[in-house]
Amino acid sequence: MRATIAIFLALSLAPLLGGQAGTLTGHEELLSRLRQLDAAGPRAALEIIGRSTQGRDIPALFLARGRFAGQRQRKPIALVFCQQHGDEPSGKEAALLLAAELARRDSGILDRLDLILVPCANPDGAELRQRRNARDRDLNRNHVVLSEPETQALHRLFQEWFPEIVLDVHEYGAVSPWWVGQGVLKNADEMLGALSNLNIDAAVRTFGQDVLYPAVRERVAADGFVLFPYTVGSPAEGDRLRFSTNDIDDGRQSLGIYDTLAFILEGKRCGAVDNMLERRAAAQLSAMTAFLREAARRAPEILSLVGAARARLLAPVAPGERSFVRMDYFPDPARPAVTFPVFNLQEWRAETREWKNFEPQVKVKKSVRLPLAYVIPGGESRLVDLLRRHQVRLQRLAAPAQARVEAYRVLHAAARLEEESVKPEFDLETVSETVTLARGDVLAFLPQRARRLLPLLLEPESSWGIMTDTGGQESAFAAYGREGGTYPVLRLMEPADLPLEELE
Repeated sequence: MRATIAIFLALSLAPLLGGQAGTLTGHEELLSRLRQLDAAGPRAALEIIGRSTQGRDIPALFLARGRFAGQRQRKPIALVFCQQHGDEPSGKEAALLLAAELARRDSGILDRLDLILVPCANPDGAELRQRRNARDRDLNRNHVVLSEPETQALHRLFQEWFPEIVLDVHEYGAVSPWWVGQGVLKNADEMLGALSNLNIDAAVRTFGQDVLYPAVRERVAADGFVLFPYTVGSPAEGDRLRFSTNDIDDGRQSLGIYDTLAFILEGKRCGAVDNMLERRAAAQLSAMTAFLREAARRAPEILSLVGAARARLLAPVAPGERSFVRMDYFPDPARPAVTFPVFNLQEWRAETREWKNFEPQVKVKKSVRLPLAYVIPGGESRLVDLLRRHQVRLQRLAAPAQARVEAYRVLHAAARLEEESVKPEFDLETVSETVTLARGDVLAFLPQRARRLLPLLLEPESSWGIMTDTGGQESAFAAYGREGGTYPVLRLMEPADLPLEELE
């Protein structure tokens, strides 16, 4: 019943809240406009970074004053990508407006940073006006398994340029049955989510939450729009409100795990895909521009902060160093309630309303001591291929060798609930032993770019690993968790003299 009411409101009330349908930019028109910007002057250069499931080009526009990435010592690179969900088009429309502004006028942004702009990461979904891609995969739940050409293209682009700043642009539904049941619609024009996974460098997370977010909010308010922290969940009794996921399976955290200053931006959508499109795009443009202006203003701080954090990724594993493989949101006595901007349906006016079922504090539920390296049997080609898609640095044993390792034996397998999702639960026994590793076995040592990513992918108790976070697909590695079996990925715990060669 609540869902029926929500659908009715979305269709009948949305036009009354301000605006008519707009004109969506089709894929061929998108490419045409980007080509025009490419041809118009030296600031913009168009590159096709990949092709979609149905073969459509995925374009990226590189914007810079002078040679792109020619001044990395003083100018960070920002990556902004939009429309991972095909039925969320306002980011693309705003990106085109932003690209035209930056390519043709001196805005000051490009004086302090270089920008990669991907207006539409899901061209098939955009043409079909559907959330998912043409293979019915949710791209923003595909950043662990990287099974889709669209997410693979984004990660290749990221790894090639390793930008310091990332913004992943989406839309949220203002009309939902859980909020309508409380007599309100969500009414923030924009919601901005900072990093929340506790494995990411604390200084990077704090800078995003406490420094960059408030400054962006003030700039957006000056444009007449309301910006609020990205908040999900339900105000209904028995439910909870929290900030958005700690999961590395979305565009923000999956790139943030490399100690990138990454955010997710969610613009308000009410009703049909093209309803109030002009206003939605204006709000998105305000937030995207504010974000980039503030990042540009603070470019030296960001370069220093991210650079220092990333240098630590390459340091040797310290004794007792741990990875946080499970976490969730909990109540915080310092913030017992949240005051959220809403539209009151009974009184027909915008207001703020307080809810006390608020859980804003991230806490660790499970951590593991880091190994020196993970050892993957040479025959596990699917897992090796996945790590290569993530561009993990891998080495291969050129001859058999002995090493001291830890192995996990799976005693029991069950399930648990975390962030309102069902996750596998394993009862493990850790066994330490000296084994002979085989020629062809593959090792991933922790000092590398993917240092924080590797434990989250490979630890069986991780909330975001190869057995857990499959974006709705059946895990290709489910057999690893068979009761009574031994998890095949080993943990190298002590230095060993190993005959290694690079795995290209």
